[in-house]
Amino acid sequence: MLIIQILYTSSTTNDIPQKDKRVKVKSVHRIKTLSRHEYNIHTVLTKLTLLVLEKTFKLRIMSQSQN
Repeated sequence: MLIIQILYTSSTTNDIPQKDKRVKVKSVHRIKTLSRHEYNIHTVLTKLTLLVLEKTFKLRIMSQSQN
């Protein structure tokens, strides 16, 4: 079961470059994690969807997978 908690992050104009950098690093890390391990197609699609949501809406998305 995948539980997704979405937190809106309010940022001022000064925070935007630093925040974009942080999201970019996190995205690269997740993509490397995807390529390093084998997942079923549902998990891959879920992770990629979370990445798109983070980029598009600039949200901080925290996901926990529970059995």
